[in-house]
Parts: sequence; C-alpha cells; structure tokens
Amino acid sequence: MGKRLQEQDIAFATHEQYYKEYTKCNDLLILENVPEYKEKLVASHLGPSWAMDSTRLDPRIFGMGVSRPRVYIICWRKNVLKWAADFRLDEFVRALAAKPVSDATGLKISPLVLRYQLPSDGLPNMQQWMNTAAEIYLGGFESVREPFEVKPQDDGQLVTMKGTGRTAIILFGLIWTYLELSKTMTDLEKDDFSRWLKTVTSIFVVVVLQSHSHHYDWRRLQVHESQSERQRKSPMQKALTFSKRADEKVHQDPHKYSGPDGYKAAFLDGIEEFNRFGHAAGNAKFQIDPEQALELYGMKVA
Repeated sequence: MGKRLQEQDIAFATHEQYYKEYTKCNDLLILENVPEYKEKLVASHLGPSWAMDSTRLDPRIFGMGVSRPRVYIICWRKNVLKWAADFRLDEFVRALAAKPVSDATGLKISPLVLRYQLPSDGLPNMQQWMNTAAEIYLGGFESVREPFEVKPQDDGQLVTMKGTGRTAIILFGLIWTYLELSKTMTDLEKDDFSRWLKTVTSIFVVVVLQSHSHHYDWRRLQVHESQSERQRKSPMQKALTFSKRADEKVHQDPHKYSGPDGYKAAFLDGIEEFNRFGHAAGNAKFQIDPEQALELYGMKVA
C-alpha cells in the first residue's frame, strides 16, 4: 500500500471503509493485494464471524515472463457459507504450479551462496542503481515482490540471471556498514541495522529452467519492456544483449556466418529469434522492427 507504509498509509482509510460497507450486504469477499497484505489484518476488520483462506501467486511460477507477485484471500461469512472441498486454496494452486507446463519454482536462500556474473546487457545505469539502493537501504528489501532469477549449473551452483544489481546493493551495504560503522553505531542504529539485516539474509529466488541461455536474456528484455519507461532497457543495453547472441551464433555455425556480413546476419537472426519468443511471438509491442534492428546493429560491440 502506498510507499510500503501499510496501515499507516493515509490511503488505508479507504480499505477500512470498504470493509464496513461491503460486509453489510455480502457474504463472500475476494481480495487481491501485494504479498505484505496479511490475513491477520483482514481478520481484524472482518471480525470472528468470518473465515478465510489465502494463497500467493507469481506469474513466473507458471512460466510467464512477468513479475507481479500477489496474495489472494477468500473470505466468507461462517453462518452462511462453508468451505466444502477437502483441500485448501493454497494446496490447489500449488498442484497447478507443479504441472509439467511450469518452467519455474521458488525458494528462499542466502545471497552469499549464489554465483554472480556480469549481465549480458552490461552494468546497470548508475542513477537507477543509486535510486534502488536508497529504497533498499531505507525501506528494507522485499524479495518476494521481485524475486531474483537464477539458473542451475551442472555443478549444482545457482547463477544469477536477474537481480545482480540488487545483490550488489545488498552486499555493498553489508560490507560498508561492518567496515565503516560497526564500531561507532549507537544501540538504536544497531537495532535498526539488525531489522534491515533480517530482510536481506534470506531472499526469495525463482529457479527458471530455460533450455537455452539466450532465452533468459529474451525474457529479461520482455519483462523490462512491460514496465515503466524508467525501468526499460536502453538501446545500448539491448545492443549488448544481441551482440552476445550474435557471438554465440557465429561460434556455433561459422560456415553460415562467414564473410564480411556474417556477423551482421548473425545479429539480425538473433533479433528474429527474439521476435518469435515469448510475448513477442504474439504481441507486436514486444517486437523489434527491421529499422530498430539496424539501429541496434549500429551500436554493436565487436
């Protein structure tokens, strides 16, 4: 709610009024909100005459290229309705997520056990990185809102595919605080730092099981394209991503991509792959047209 102020947010007054008005004439209520919206909060406003059940969903658990975790809470008046199924709502949703069509699963893990690599589109924009750092340092880190994406390796390690910038923020904050402030912090500052520390020592990650490494890059581009203008990848970042794929294609098929125009053909073929992948396959909004493709090629990093 709002700026993560929860019940202290001025907008929460509308929630309280909604509960009062809605329950006057209804026996069933279905709520959808951010994961921090707890059953305990709902119960405190509905009272003991209502029962409820809930589940938490992230579209990526079903293989969709978008990050939007949400909690769904079903509430019913106990003297009018009852839950007749022999399973809970969360058990039903987990069964759906366990089907073979799913290509992702989630778990909580320490950021210190992950292996990190430089993203194919380069380092994050410094100003965006600083803005994100300020939010994490001041408000804590809620990884369930936007989980890290990791890829399993043959040796059992998990490599970050999405979230390297946020990891750098967390690790920098931990190291700098211990080196620079640990000996001079007041008890109040230590307590505040301890509360923040609890939010970053165990993070939520999604293990995405894509068959090809460049599919991770395609998904990341499409996820960012669906977000606000400030969060979208810059043309240079896109060019870096397709340059990496062009290098892979030249290495895999040197005969096809030989000659002075071989690299250009590999670069443009990579963009065609992107246009046939995920959301781009059915939505022109995510596709890169021929003119844009040539502009990106002009920014290529050899």
